[in-house]
Amino acid sequence: MAAEDNLIRLIETVVAHYGNDGFICGVVQSVNKKKLTCDVVLDDDLVLSDCRLGAVVMQETFNHITAFPKVGSYVCGVATADLRDVLIVSISEVESVEIKAPIIKINDFKTQLDKMSARIDCIINAIKNGTPNTQTFDSGAALQQTIIALLPTDKDKENFKTLADYEGN
Repeated sequence: MAAEDNLIRLIETVVAHYGNDGFICGVVQSVNKKKLTCDVVLDDDLVLSDCRLGAVVMQETFNHITAFPKVGSYVCGVATADLRDVLIVSISEVESVEIKAPIIKINDFKTQLDKMSARIDCIINAIKNGTPNTQTFDSGAALQQTIIALLPTDKDKENFKTLADYEGN
């Protein structure tokens, strides 16, 4: 059977089962991260191939944010009038998100979280390793001094103010 015959059969089957409003729902069979597409199973024997995960057809090198659905999850898409293209507009479960851009503020966020994590680790270490001075019988004050000595300085404190203000405040 020629590719055109398969396409015609696919169009006829989809229109017969799902109407011609262009809204289609199914289960993700596979995901192609390189092509930014997925294959969607509508029925046991009906698969829509290369459903687009982005509204714009683009090369993989262009800047974009793409949510990749989890295989086996449900997606809904909108089809063009001739069903040659299906654009996924809703994903029930996200497997991963790809962000390609020259500047990604999320990296700054990660850097600040790493700084905070290191400071928290130092605080935990100070609490675990602080020892009272048994010679002075003032264990509270001595313990406090050993903990303070082990705590990090504020020189490398995290600063979330460098991140973009997404709420516009």
